[in-house]
Amino acid sequence: MHKFCAIHLFQVSALAAALVSCSKTATDKDSVDPEPSFIAGVDLSFSPQIEESGYTFLDSTGTALASADLYKSYGWNAVRLRLWVDPVGGHSGFAEVLEASKRYREAGYLIWLDLHYSDVWADPGHQTKPDSWKNLDYALLLDTVRAYTERVVSAIEPDMVQPGNEINAGLLWPTGHISSVNGFLGILRTATEACRRASPESEIWIHYAGHQGAADFFSTLEYHRIDYDGVAISFYPWWHGGDLQALGSALDGLNALTDKPTMIAETAYPHTLLWGDWTQNIFGDPSDVHPDFPATPQGQRAYLDAFDSICRAAPECRGWFYWAPDWVPWRGSQATDGSAWENLALFDFDGRALKAFDRSRKEE
Repeated sequence: MHKFCAIHLFQVSALAAALVSCSKTATDKDSVDPEPSFIAGVDLSFSPQIEESGYTFLDSTGTALASADLYKSYGWNAVRLRLWVDPVGGHSGFAEVLEASKRYREAGYLIWLDLHYSDVWADPGHQTKPDSWKNLDYALLLDTVRAYTERVVSAIEPDMVQPGNEINAGLLWPTGHISSVNGFLGILRTATEACRRASPESEIWIHYAGHQGAADFFSTLEYHRIDYDGVAISFYPWWHGGDLQALGSALDGLNALTDKPTMIAETAYPHTLLWGDWTQNIFGDPSDVHPDFPATPQGQRAYLDAFDSICRAAPECRGWFYWAPDWVPWRGSQATDGSAWENLALFDFDGRALKAFDRSRKEE
């Protein structure tokens, strides 16, 4: 029985007694606070790079706080971190992610490890093999996936791990493209088996972008008996449809289909259509703004409140993560290589927490 399946069976008092009696380290999973019944998480993959620059984030009163203290004081309880195999510059690489996971775990957060199996971004339109893996034949590629996965997962021991990021069309293209079913399933099965061996207590979540098409995708995994524990999807209303009731129905259906819990691995919503630097933004078309939720701090808060309610009402939905809440214009207002996401962050252009940042009143 894995931890989210057994979450309500734990006795908090017994766990607290055990924590007092044991020796804690940064990597000791018993040092984590008792697991929340509902996850309000943040993807802080940019955080180490932004913090390295000396940028300071502020709470809603204008007080500067370290990120671990800041997010916890507003009700966030889990941190998601992406891992690239051999990134240029080292950001989102193994050393950085290992250090960040230790720091946030010690502060009491659950840790979600997002394995991209690439040196750069992996998503439905890009699943580029790491440069050092490109010329491997299929057998050696499987061995490499197995060895790499076991090494990083055993070192980080995440509470949750996703082998592949938004793998709608497979991973490690072209070998693992979904059009090559055997190649795709072989790689995914190798990755999930390696996760299970490396850290048996870690939950394995498979990540799909959007809810349209998700039922067919997860039906394939169920038919081929891929070993995983939960269904994770991304949901951005401008890409995946603005009907929150349809999202709730999809979560219900995926739970019924797989008999597994669900999670929203990524979501976000704009607080403005303005730009904070000269970097090309991902979101900015006024027609993409949901009619019920204006692109204002109040509208962003209203969207997250409505979204949160939909997730809480769905059977066996464990929670959700906000993607890149801290990707503000941290390199300055004139930067052309700063943030493509600052109007979707949970901080204003000066790094001050917005209304939507406060999740504390949602904690159970």
